[in-house]
Amino acid sequence: MKTKFLMTGLLAAVLCMPACNDENEVIVSGITVSPSVIPAMEVGEMMELTATVTPDNATEDIRWEAYDTIVSIENQGKKAILKAVASGTTRIFATNKSGIVVSDEITVKVNSSEYAGFVVGKYSGTAEIRGALNVDVPGVQVKIERVEGENAEVTLTLVADVPAMGELTITGDRVNVSPAGEPETYAFKGVTNPLPLPPPMNIPLNISGKYSPASETLTLSLTADGLSIDVSATSAPTDYAEVVEGEYAGNAEVTGMPIVLSNVEVTLARTGTNKVSLLLTGEAQGMGAVGLTGEDITVSGGSDPETCTFSGKAKLPLPPGFDLNVTGTFNAATRTLTLVLAESNGMFTIDVRATDYGALVAGNYLGSAKLTGAMEADLTGVQSVLERVDKKTAKITVKANVPGFGEVTITGDAIALSAGTEANTCVLSGNAAAAGLGAFDVEGTYDATEKKLGMKLISAAIATTIDVTSVKQE
Repeated sequence: MKTKFLMTGLLAAVLCMPACNDENEVIVSGITVSPSVIPAMEVGEMMELTATVTPDNATEDIRWEAYDTIVSIENQGKKAILKAVASGTTRIFATNKSGIVVSDEITVKVNSSEYAGFVVGKYSGTAEIRGALNVDVPGVQVKIERVEGENAEVTLTLVADVPAMGELTITGDRVNVSPAGEPETYAFKGVTNPLPLPPPMNIPLNISGKYSPASETLTLSLTADGLSIDVSATSAPTDYAEVVEGEYAGNAEVTGMPIVLSNVEVTLARTGTNKVSLLLTGEAQGMGAVGLTGEDITVSGGSDPETCTFSGKAKLPLPPGFDLNVTGTFNAATRTLTLVLAESNGMFTIDVRATDYGALVAGNYLGSAKLTGAMEADLTGVQSVLERVDKKTAKITVKANVPGFGEVTITGDAIALSAGTEANTCVLSGNAAAAGLGAFDVEGTYDATEKKLGMKLISAAIATTIDVTSVKQE
């Protein structure tokens, strides 16, 4: 009933609009925003936008809107002042204020004040503690992570084994990162959480320091009255076990043995630096569930920057028991691993290809959408967000401005993910819903090579399909 009311209300608004408006108001029938193409802006930069309307004597007001808050807009009738607030990509649209929606839109990109990304990583080095305690500490570990959604703030974790005290962990939750005034050097400024020590030592420390990507050197100074901790560290080598650790789903082909494996799942768990354990399970036709394990698989850097390689041993516990040589690669860009499990005497080989589809599709997308069926329209302000639930499931949120309805949000909490028919593609299927519009069937494909997402959101209740085409934003 609610859907029928909304549809009827929209139709009534469209039919009555020419008669219902002030007879002295001239309705806008077309809008063109200029400039139509905007060069990438810097944070803080401002620009004037103009909406040219038809007919020339139109008196109806224009409404300016941005899809999100990376920019701000000051409405000034047929003109607007655009200000870049934060990095990212968004859409600006100008719309008439009557019930008949006429609009134009442009895309705006704000360059990233990307400082956090230059310093994120792991570091190892030494520390000098002076004041209430005077010791030199080797083996200090520092981990710097980006604060989610921020380009210039990081979290800092320092772990040190302090003589006569034991392990000490110091954390700072929102440490600012900025250019240091020297070429390719970044400065830190912030405050730690209170030290995890008994009073009167349970105090916060002021954080300052620098990082140079060229030399990969990090210096930090943590200070308070009567205490200073000076850290000198360098970038720690990549632990490839951390890169590949996770769960994957896919398929396997067995040659040399009459076994067909399906529903293959692979779990890689970090057991040490550059070391993982392997658990592979699947369904063998006529045999039921089977599994194989490897306890000491070595992971190392591949020939390309985003790849890793595997080498090691595994066991297949089918009688009489088989030893397997493990080789393979992992592609971080597509979250896909390929493994070759070869029986040590050459009797058979298992070729595995598996992907963490949830991680593959996770991200923010911008694009366009069309309504077809009982309703037909081009939608503006289209944004999709996919969040990983697990290796074969994602949560989806699609937002768009629908003529006559305003912003509509469609969500689905358990969208199934599976391998596409082409390499590096993923198929989406499931159900979603929107308040006032009811249920939608979700069908789609993600192309990891082109980072493109195509979806159909199909509503039987209102005989309407929303076709969404979007691109993942990095």
